[in-house]
Amino acid sequence: MVAVLFTLSLPIIPVKAVSASDGVVTYRAVIIGNTYPGTKDELNGPQYCADSMEDMLKTLKAPYAEVSKILNSTKKDMEKAVAKVFSKADGDDLTLFYYSGHGAVAAKDSFSSQQYYDGALCFLDKSGNGIDYYAVSELKKLFDKYKGKKALILDCCGSGAFVQTQGLSVDKSTDNDLHMIRTDAEEEGFLESVAGIFSEGAYAKEDESLPKAMSGEFRDSDYYLICATKKGEYSYLIPVKRNGSYYYGGVMTIGLLEGTGYEYMTGWTDSMPADSDLDSCITLKEGYTYAQKIADELLTERYGYEQKLVCYPSGSKQVFFDNNDPVVTEVLPVFRVYNPNSSEHFLTNDEKERDFLLKLGWNDEGTAFSCYSEGKEDNAVYRLYNNGGGGEHFYTSDASERDSLKSIGWSDEGIAWYSSSEKEANPVFRFYNNFLGRHMYTVDFVEFVNLTMSGWNYEGTPFGSPKK
Repeated sequence: MVAVLFTLSLPIIPVKAVSASDGVVTYRAVIIGNTYPGTKDELNGPQYCADSMEDMLKTLKAPYAEVSKILNSTKKDMEKAVAKVFSKADGDDLTLFYYSGHGAVAAKDSFSSQQYYDGALCFLDKSGNGIDYYAVSELKKLFDKYKGKKALILDCCGSGAFVQTQGLSVDKSTDNDLHMIRTDAEEEGFLESVAGIFSEGAYAKEDESLPKAMSGEFRDSDYYLICATKKGEYSYLIPVKRNGSYYYGGVMTIGLLEGTGYEYMTGWTDSMPADSDLDSCITLKEGYTYAQKIADELLTERYGYEQKLVCYPSGSKQVFFDNNDPVVTEVLPVFRVYNPNSSEHFLTNDEKERDFLLKLGWNDEGTAFSCYSEGKEDNAVYRLYNNGGGGEHFYTSDASERDSLKSIGWSDEGIAWYSSSEKEANPVFRFYNNFLGRHMYTVDFVEFVNLTMSGWNYEGTPFGSPKK
């Protein structure tokens, strides 16, 4: 017996990999707080900064979806955390890298490589007793592997080097191996002075034999930065008294936290003072502006020290912190009814509209798929009506397709419902029957096959249906 194989030629439905863009912005963060315990470079403050930043990001009304915090990190620890969190981002997402600890402006033999860099972050070495450097260009190379927008908040000395391209400021009178770190709270006059400095090799000796690599690597369209200082300047820790005890925090971090309404070490208040346009969001510009104001008040006016923050891009409206109440969206059924006289399959998520049509003699075809009651404009599904040719309703999430049909006489009936973004969606298949002049929408693959075999033309997936 000869076996006869029957093949069915169906339109190819592409299998979608992780999208470069799904229309939804997801916020994630990696938080590093390095205190270098037991070393000569020990700091008091970065742990409190990191803890408070983590708490704020997690308890915003629109919280960060994932926050990974590491204390006293090595370079490898940091790279693993970045790989885990940043790799989940698509083209729409923003991933934040927050760092509190020592910062370095390169000194001779400071870095593991022979290249002379303008700036670096400082991590514990493998022994836990010394410091490893992560130069600005190395960090940029690491982050460039990942999709989406990358935001950096760097609370350390010389952090402006990550975006500033001017040459290195050299102070010949300053000790090259500078460790101005104060951690003894009992020292005379300590509580009346600045607590310490996030510094490590803060100035370089003038050495013409060293090749110079300009900084500013993060001046890129995918990057947003708030840096605690200009290149070559110090980032100060100050004492903050809470409930009778003194804690220490970076001036910039304190300013950013308080700008969102989060008081350092105490938690949320009812205000959001950095929100200049009263939209319950803090943009890069708003956060930077308010943090500089706090630095001036807490550091310059009180102690006489200056610390000038740096942000990039200047004036950016990129949102860093969103404290709006979340929009509660309800998943609703989309009903399908059929008119045996006109052969139209009509879709609606309005039960009253469905019931009215059933009373007129339309056939109930049950629930076709699901939708959202609310959503973003990008996920709106528009309904149009063709007054000619026996009348038909048409559904699309493509505004240009909607406008094209309107230009040839179709009536715009507004937004019918909101679809699901690509990452979350079951695809809704659209077919067209040339003989009947009608469209059909379904998520059912069996129906997909039957329509194809019956001569309907497959027209793709114009929108998605939420997965229940």
